[in-house]
Amino acid sequence: MTDLTALVFVAALVVAMLIDHYLGEPTTRLHPVVWMGNYLNWAANRLQPNPSPTIRDLTSFWLAAAYWWAGAAMVLIVAWALQWAAAQLPWYAAALLLGLALKPMLAW
Repeated sequence: MTDLTALVFVAALVVAMLIDHYLGEPTTRLHPVVWMGNYLNWAANRLQPNPSPTIRDLTSFWLAAAYWWAGAAMVLIVAWALQWAAAQLPWYAAALLLGLALKPMLAW
């Protein structure tokens, strides 16, 4: 990791903490953690688990695992794309973009 990369990461953390301190949490409509919860709720509503707790329902288990992996893959792709886009910018713009992306994962 170069010194400039470290500077960008530290600056992004500072930006995220300042945004969190002065603006607080984003609205529910704009909060990525809420989006993830809504996706998992949507996925859960599509599952038809066996109502009997004594019977193993492997179909629902594997379908739920597939939904989880699909959601994790979507988050990974978006995170990778944001980080790639930030790397194309000047260091101060990259720090701002990464700080905005990091903010929802922090709470002052």
